[in-house]
Amino acid sequence: NKLSQSPNQDGVTDPANTTPTFTFDSGKKLYKYNWKTDKNMSGYWWRVGVMLDDGTIHTVIIGLK
Repeated sequence: NKLSQSPNQDGVTDPANTTPTFTFDSGKKLYKYNWKTDKNMSGYWWRVGVMLDDGTIHTVIIGLK
């Protein structure tokens, strides 16, 4: 699906990295995933998910601009 509005960029401060990084910011109580994407991925919504050790799957939908 095409984006109809720009995604919120709050908290995005780290430069893109060829090796994705996944961290937890305990002060802000949020997870950060730094992911370098190709330019042809911009303008669309993407679903990103993780499977935890207990077998549960959690997903989030993000928009790339």
